[in-house]
Amino acid sequence: MKRKAVCMIPAIIALLTALTGCSPQSVELSDRLIVEAVGIDQADAGVIVTLQALDTHAAGAGSDPNEQGQVTRLYQFSGESVGQALSQIRAATGLTPLYSQARVLLFGRALAEAGLIEPLDFFLREYNARSDILIAMAEETAEQPVAADFGATTPGAVIIEDMLNGCRSDGTGAAVKLYDFMNLTYTGTDTAFCPVLGVTDQALENAKKPILRGTAFFKNGRLAFTAGEDLTRGMLFLKDRVKSGEIRAEGKNGTYTMRIVSSKTKISPTLNKNGRAHARIRVNTVCDVTEFTPKNDARRLGEAEAADAAAAGKAWTEALLNDTLRVLFYEKHADICRLARLVNLKYPRLAAAYAARMFEDTE
Repeated sequence: MKRKAVCMIPAIIALLTALTGCSPQSVELSDRLIVEAVGIDQADAGVIVTLQALDTHAAGAGSDPNEQGQVTRLYQFSGESVGQALSQIRAATGLTPLYSQARVLLFGRALAEAGLIEPLDFFLREYNARSDILIAMAEETAEQPVAADFGATTPGAVIIEDMLNGCRSDGTGAAVKLYDFMNLTYTGTDTAFCPVLGVTDQALENAKKPILRGTAFFKNGRLAFTAGEDLTRGMLFLKDRVKSGEIRAEGKNGTYTMRIVSSKTKISPTLNKNGRAHARIRVNTVCDVTEFTPKNDARRLGEAEAADAAAAGKAWTEALLNDTLRVLFYEKHADICRLARLVNLKYPRLAAAYAARMFEDTE
């Protein structure tokens, strides 16, 4: 037993030495290019990648940021592929890129029309990138929002990220992460989507501001069509993603502004003997009336008005969902309700046949 113990000591010491983090191959933070935002655009021969990266010297200078200026710098690289373009970073800057801190991944409209599977695949396979990064399609080029001056010392990537996170529950935008988008793309039946991001001028502040411009929908990894704010909100109700926000509805006794306290959507599909599907959609929304503009100035908000507000809210929701289903599901053939997946879970043997004729055989 003693001989075995003596023989194990050198092996343990060797193992501990091998596990130490102070290896010659480690990269110091000062030698890193800390990427905050990535924008990819279509080029004549490949892609152009615009990076917003943290300027570590400015960020750590310790002086007043208003005097120091912006804490980020812009870099731009081109190549036949995203990987080839980004492989130039080390030679151009002397720094090793760090993508794990990136907040947003944007792509231009032209690239979306050409196809996103190959360009975005790089960020799924790159070992130090985040697959849960928020993505969006730029209204024109991805360079515009990445390089835009939002008139703040806060990095532009943080401002865009906050806006995308803020729209998660109020129905104003269809925020989505990279891995969710790619999963929807690879399934073949589900419809992939992401928000459309624009940039507008703020005249009074002499700066720009990011703004949501609806939702982009994709088929086979390519841009199929875009939808505006109303259809986006209707889709998010159907996907059970609206948990806050406001509703403004016209009733018999006046106009009501209602704050959404909670909302729950449930979709239950059934197939009949002929293979046609009937989808039952139930939306249960609880609201508080925050403002009431009566048709009769003398009228106050009482029990009759509360009932009228409930009826107005119901009618508003039904009209929104009917318009959304008519345009996105029946006309654009976008499976915004994920009916193919729901039918597959409930009727696995009939799912393939249903998916082939889903938009004609669903009521």
